[in-house]
Amino acid sequence: HWRCIVRDEGSHGTRYAEVLLSADCLLHAEELAMDATTGLMAADPTPDGGGDPVIVAADRLTPIQFGEALTEVGKKAEGAGPPDHAGVIAGRWLG
Repeated sequence: HWRCIVRDEGSHGTRYAEVLLSADCLLHAEELAMDATTGLMAADPTPDGGGDPVIVAADRLTPIQFGEALTEVGKKAEGAGPPDHAGVIAGRWLG
C-alpha cells in the first residue's frame, strides 16, 4: 500500500493531492497517483486548467498505517483489498 502526495502548480497557486493506493512497485504507484490527480483536476478545475502535476512524496505504508490513513479520509480499511490488488483507494485535495 502507498500514500502519494502530488503537487499541482499554476497561476491559481499551489495545491496538493493525497492519493492512497495499492501497487506492486514505486513506478506503478506513481502512475496510479498521477492518473488519480488528473481525475481530481478534471473534477475540480481551476481557471488556468492547472499545471503539470508532480509527485513530491511516495511512501510505502504498513497495513496498520494504511488503515489509519483510510480512516482519516473517511474510508473503511476493509475495502482496501490485499496489497497485491493494484488500484486507487482514495484521492483528495489537501488543505
